[in-house]
Amino acid sequence: MNRPCAGRMVRKLPQGVDDMISLNNYLYAGDTVLKILRRYSADLGADAEMRMQGCVPDGSQTVDTAFGRAAIDFQHSRFLEGILYQLEHNDFLTFQSNRIREFYKYMASEYPFLAFTFRGRIKSVIRSEEKFNGYITEYIYDYYVKHHSFPPVEGLQKQLNHFRDFIAYRIVLSMPACHLRPGQDREQEEIRYLYEIANALPAFLEKRSFTAEPAIRQGGEADEAGIEAAGGRSGAADGSAGMTVEKNNSTGATGVLSCETTEETVSGSIPSGLKPQVRPYYRDYVAHPKESGYRSLHIAFFDEAASSYIEVQLRTHEMDNFAEIGTANHSQYEKEQNIIRRRRGAVPEGACPLFDEAYERGMVLQCLDLSKIDVNMFTAYNNELMNDGCGLYHGRLILPFEHLSRFQNDLIG
Repeated sequence: MNRPCAGRMVRKLPQGVDDMISLNNYLYAGDTVLKILRRYSADLGADAEMRMQGCVPDGSQTVDTAFGRAAIDFQHSRFLEGILYQLEHNDFLTFQSNRIREFYKYMASEYPFLAFTFRGRIKSVIRSEEKFNGYITEYIYDYYVKHHSFPPVEGLQKQLNHFRDFIAYRIVLSMPACHLRPGQDREQEEIRYLYEIANALPAFLEKRSFTAEPAIRQGGEADEAGIEAAGGRSGAADGSAGMTVEKNNSTGATGVLSCETTEETVSGSIPSGLKPQVRPYYRDYVAHPKESGYRSLHIAFFDEAASSYIEVQLRTHEMDNFAEIGTANHSQYEKEQNIIRRRRGAVPEGACPLFDEAYERGMVLQCLDLSKIDVNMFTAYNNELMNDGCGLYHGRLILPFEHLSRFQNDLIG
């Protein structure tokens, strides 16, 4: 098996994982991102197959066993294959973004007084790899702290099947001050319209071959109870169409996985404006902000026409400012670093090689000197100044639309 450039990692790896296969190993040969993903995935799969030899699953295998480690490496390999498939067969993005654009036209017609932007992006290769390994350490850590033992492989596999945001679209809206009546609060008005738009989104997209996915709550379970309480999967926002989600959530090449990093939420100061029919499909960080102060509405869809998952995020301009350039950005980074360090300290080194490898894969990416790597269409002078033409470090923009409020001098009638 080819493991190129293994000595280029800045971080000294602990014994037991010093020969692990990592994305970093493939970043110094001048290859394209596609070739890097293909080689990395193939080597992970071959290594997992070698580890699997002699393992006989008995139905109670846990992640700290050789079988568990190999099973998750197989899943990791398929995850990379899924990313590779979407990057190689990206013609669907035009058709997909055109259908998303229909909602942009709807908003421009229904809310001409609002200013808003629609943006889509494909998550970068490095960020996708970081998140996948982060989900492994998070799940094992949470289970280990609670049970003082390691989780069954099946539980972790199920958790990793909820990766939904490799392709994501963001709607950011703002209410121009000139449209406010005397006594109206700008933030309250923006949030009111945000919820109104969020309530309309699922049914609108369902008519265009998108199926809303039940929200994944903390612990990795879908909100099936909430769906039943809302009248089953037929409870679309306007009551006109069902939201049947009866598909295979496997890790096949066309279904790139995804879930979201768990962060505790705190009680918000406003009630949720989501209707009961759509509430089970949203993660409402507006009514229930994250500890960092982050606020947004998140909903995942399966695009039947493209056989891929997408995530749609909805937020006001102030919420977007806070997430992108405010304290949420910095405090979230610091919080994540503290969480990572706490996880490493809680799980004994060497007790679970799968945890050790996932942790180290994340750490070596953080230690990566981008100015030293050699990837086709990527150049960096340092870790801040770079020209990324391949989606290695920065996500690719796929849908930029901007709508400036009309009738700037008129009040809302």
